[in-house]
Amino acid sequence: MKAGVDSKVIDIVRRNDAIAGIDEQDATVIRFGRQLFTEKKVDSATFAKAVQFFGQHGVTDLVAVMNTYAVSGFYAIAVDEQPAAGGRALPKSK
Repeated sequence: MKAGVDSKVIDIVRRNDAIAGIDEQDATVIRFGRQLFTEKKVDSATFAKAVQFFGQHGVTDLVAVMNTYAVSGFYAIAVDEQPAAGGRALPKSK
């Protein structure tokens, strides 16, 4: 939210909700990430839409950023990372 991402977009990602009622650019990023991580490939239409919004280099950056967060998540799982004392845990995803 500090970077200007709409809280509705964050909630859709966090809860794995249907992509509805948000900006087409945000929906494209979510669709791209979901396809990348669940289907292990991005379909031509989604890739073309991402290139339309971000350009070829921007899509490469998008994959790199998503990869960085995925690796961070795997690391947190591997070392059983927990919130600091008194901190609250993130809610479990669906």
